[in-house]
Order: sequence, then C-alpha cells, then structure tokens
Amino acid sequence: MRYTQWQGLQLKEGLADSLQSINFVIFDVDGVLVDAKESYPRAIRDAVQHYAATLPQAAHAPKACTVELDHIPLFKAAGGFNDEWILTYAACLWLTWCHFSDHALSLSQFIEEVANAGGGIEAAQLVMHARAGSMAGTVYQWCRQDAVTRLAQEYYAGSEDTYSLFGIPPQLGNIYGHHHLERDLLSPREIDPWADHVALYTGRNDPETQFVLLRSGLHRYFPSERRITASSGITKPNPAGLELLIGNAPKTRALFVGDTMDDLRSAQNFQAQHPQEQTLWFAGVTGGSMGESSANTFAEHGADLIVPSVNALLTALFSLRHSA
Repeated sequence: MRYTQWQGLQLKEGLADSLQSINFVIFDVDGVLVDAKESYPRAIRDAVQHYAATLPQAAHAPKACTVELDHIPLFKAAGGFNDEWILTYAACLWLTWCHFSDHALSLSQFIEEVANAGGGIEAAQLVMHARAGSMAGTVYQWCRQDAVTRLAQEYYAGSEDTYSLFGIPPQLGNIYGHHHLERDLLSPREIDPWADHVALYTGRNDPETQFVLLRSGLHRYFPSERRITASSGITKPNPAGLELLIGNAPKTRALFVGDTMDDLRSAQNFQAQHPQEQTLWFAGVTGGSMGESSANTFAEHGADLIVPSVNALLTALFSLRHSA
C-alpha cells in the first residue's frame, strides 16, 4: 500500500481529492477523544493481578505468569478485543492455564495464535481448547467471565463511580478508580466547526460515554441519536453501528476515526457492503490503544488515512474545506 504525506497525515495515494467531499465525522472515544492509555490498561492489569491471587495452590510450582501494561496493546492489535472486559477475561484464561500447566504457551505466543485465529474471545477459546486439551476444563472451572469483568470495572471506576457507571455495588473496598488518569484530547472549540456533523461509535456503555462527554464539555455535540454505544447491543467490528449513524444523515460522505483494528475492520466491513460507491473512509489515530506499532499495523491493513492525532486530522480537514 502506497501512502503520500499531506499536512502531517499519511493518505492513500489519490485520496486527497475525495477528502474535500467529507461532510460527516464519526469518532471512536478511547484513543481518539480521550487518552485512556493509563486508565483501562491499568484496570485490566490490576484486575488480572487480583484474580491471580485468588487461584489455589497448583500441584506443581507455577511459572511466573503475569500480564503487564505492555501486553495490552498486543491484545488490541490482535483484533476482537475492543471491549476491555473481554480482553481482561482472555488474559485471565491464559493466566489460569499458565498457573496450572507447565505446557502453557507464553503470553506473546498465545496472543499471536489468537490473532491468527481471527482475534477476540472466540479465537482465544479455540486456541485454549486446541492447546490446553483436558486442562481447558480446569481453566473454565476457575475463570468466570462475570467475576473477571466485575473486577476490571471496579478497578476502572473506583468505589465512588462503580454503581453509576456499571450498575454494580463496589466490593473491593476504597479504590480510587483509574478513570481519573484519563486526559481529554479534543475541546469544544476544536469540534465546533463540525457542530451537527459528528457522531460516536464506541465500545463504552451509555453511562461511560456520557461521563466522558460531560467531563470534556462535548456532550452537546453528540445527542443520543448520534451515538452508538455498547448499550445498544452493537459492537465493533459490526458495521451496523456505522450503518445506523450514516443512515440518519442523507447524502453522507463520512470519515470514521479510530485507533484499533476493530475500528478499522468496522469501516472495511461497511465498505465491503457498499462496493459500488465509497461513502466511508477510515482514519487510524496512532499511539492509542495499540501503542507505538499502530502506524505500521494500520498501513499493513490498508487504512485510508494514518494520523498522529484527532486534532491534526480536524485541522487538516478544516483547512481543506476552506481552501476549496
């Protein structure tokens, strides 16, 4: 895939002219509107560590089985792990296998095989059954998805906000939630030129999304009819979220801005359903959930644009619109 440089962005060759027609921008939240590199990964790591401490003594001396912060981008790049709670569950499945078996794959090998199997929890379970054999039953006996999810959500929200964000009472004591580490990446001033021409497609649920929008002052730009969240039951890489948002805006030529493989696959799945006329492009924001390798990953998988930040993207689009 060949890319050209334009105002600090990387564009597929021949794409510059098409950008002038874009009249609707759909944003992911984490890694795009919000820097969540210090919040969700820490919640995942802490939940996995907490879970590990609950495992019983193994028949042998368990290997050093750990999930660190730098493993989280590897899961994201594998695809299928846009949902942090599913990612946490997959990590705990591996850790349980590692705890009970001398023959478990290393974590990097496990993630690589999951990626090769298509990514996501279904692929993780396929790898587990294929590689762990009879040990898989022990893994599932100890590792329950609902319990792992609850741990990760509480470490993210903290005791103060667990109920308001997830509808569950806190159980871990007085925990200061990692969401306090998040940093807003886009201000009302920067998005105001697009005003009624923006929407959201996010893996956050409704309360999480509203929490971020109120904190950043962006809530008035994203009314409920222009938000698709996990509470809708539609999750990436399902293109139905993009279909609904674009379907509400006739003659739309849209740009979807995301930072993960699931975001890119959502756009590509949409494009595959509309082969006659391209009405949606994808811009991959680097340095988000997939870490430093994201630019290469987006290029390898054919992202239409590769951008260093949402701010740089909007600045370039604004300049283009006003020079046409």
